[in-house]
Amino acid sequence: MLLSMKNVIGVTVGGAMMLASAHSQAADTVSIRLSYTPFAAHIPVYVAQAKGYYKEAGIEVSILPGRGSTFAAMTVGAGKEEFGISDAGAVLAARAKGVPIIAVGNLQQDNGSALIATEKSGISRAAMSACSPAAPPRSSCRRCSRSTE
Repeated sequence: MLLSMKNVIGVTVGGAMMLASAHSQAADTVSIRLSYTPFAAHIPVYVAQAKGYYKEAGIEVSILPGRGSTFAAMTVGAGKEEFGISDAGAVLAARAKGVPIIAVGNLQQDNGSALIATEKSGISRAAMSACSPAAPPRSSCRRCSRSTE
């Protein structure tokens, strides 16, 4: 299912309004750290600002330049910015290091992340990954008749 621009903007603005409400009571300015130099995935952030959606929600948004998804994840986790745009891999890596962040929405239907495995794992295609001890909960593998639940 393809997401319409209206839905993506709605998720972006809705998430910002919901999460910023606690922040905006103390200060009415919040920041969003971009992942990289502005590109298509950042359009909803700029459109929401241009159409006044943030202002309608009672917040002033400062859009900060990107320096990479990892940088965005770490600065948000350190409390330097309220929001950031980061790819899923950077969020997972940051959480694995104990950085207290959560993902609240997805701006892209496909962000180019890949499932990878070492050659010695024996996994040669995604369907086989359910047999791995690292498989996500509720997956099962017909090949090895093992459930990971």
